[in-house]
Amino acid sequence: MSKIVIIAPGILPIPATKGGAVETGIEQLIKENELHNGNKFEVFSCFDEEAKEEAKKIKNTDFIFYKFKLIDKIEMICLKCANKMISLMKIKRNFNIYPRFVRFICKNLKSSEYDAILIKNSIRFVTPISRITDKPIILQLHNDFLNSETPGGEDIVSKCYKIVANSEYIKKRICTISNVSPEKVYVNMNCLDNSSFEFPSEQQKNQIITRFNIDIHKKNIIYVGRIAKVKGVKELLLALKNIKDNDKWHLLIVGGKWFSSNYKDKYYRELSSISKDFKEKISFLGYVKHEDIKTLYAISSVAVVPSIWEEPAGRVVLEAEAMKIPVVAANSGGIPEYVNEKSAIIIERDKLFIDNLSKGIEELINDTDKAALMGIEGLKYAQLFTAERYYTEILKIIEEKNEKQ
Repeated sequence: MSKIVIIAPGILPIPATKGGAVETGIEQLIKENELHNGNKFEVFSCFDEEAKEEAKKIKNTDFIFYKFKLIDKIEMICLKCANKMISLMKIKRNFNIYPRFVRFICKNLKSSEYDAILIKNSIRFVTPISRITDKPIILQLHNDFLNSETPGGEDIVSKCYKIVANSEYIKKRICTISNVSPEKVYVNMNCLDNSSFEFPSEQQKNQIITRFNIDIHKKNIIYVGRIAKVKGVKELLLALKNIKDNDKWHLLIVGGKWFSSNYKDKYYRELSSISKDFKEKISFLGYVKHEDIKTLYAISSVAVVPSIWEEPAGRVVLEAEAMKIPVVAANSGGIPEYVNEKSAIIIERDKLFIDNLSKGIEELINDTDKAALMGIEGLKYAQLFTAERYYTEILKIIEEKNEKQ
């Protein structure tokens, strides 16, 4: 039995009571470890009252919570501003924006016995933690944070035993750093746990339909994610504006500006302006808890992932596929790795992106048979991305290192 320390990024709690793709991934590791009953986990997370209560239900994981204070928040804002200024000045440096959280982690690690450390998506945690331990550090990345443009990238890589990427796209980006061996970077793609494939009951569907006043007689198009420029929500609305006279569809936008936040900023107001001529065909649902998103997928006809940046991977794609609904997605970063040609329509991000997005969506809302076949293929494909596989691959890396010692 190994004892593995898992370090969360700090912004959202574990268990993932406030959402977050990285945090959900950590929770899946924890749940899978409970099923296998084979290892001891110790998780460092920010404090949340609901997360603390959920943590009491878990046997094989100890949770060490850090309560962010006002000084932490002030420090974070100042360091974020400093990093922006440094970037504008093209200086090769970057500050860790959670220094007190990292010091708290290091203090606890000094007096603890463990076999390996898994740092989740926080490249700036690697160097300070490496100074107080000789145990293997595995850095697992869910975003494009480590590449040839990253200040101190080579040094960070040198301090890690392995780096785990959630797509081949992210691996390629890491390998743009000088002297990085491809063998040091391992791809372990995102996963879904068994509950993700359990279709909601009619009662659960009816509760969600009533709660959000959803018209089930329409072909509901669903977008799930942050309301942010890089996610392509504006482009999605412009695409739907092209087919606003098609009476078959209704759009469900699920998400806030930042995970559990429902703050409405300038960009959100721009979206409202674009859609004013067909606002009755759009429902902004705001932040929705993860367990309810599955039901929203189940009552939808098409999922759209219109990202205009290089999306690291495609968890939302898997979640849609698990509910047997077809996907229209941008050819963005690691997204194509989470679909196949039978389960999704992939749209190139060129000058015809918006027009082709319109065509892809309209094709699926008009051709029910094609949409149904794509949904079946999507489910088959999503079933390859199991939580057991995800958990086993992480443990394999740690066990290989322990065997060598």
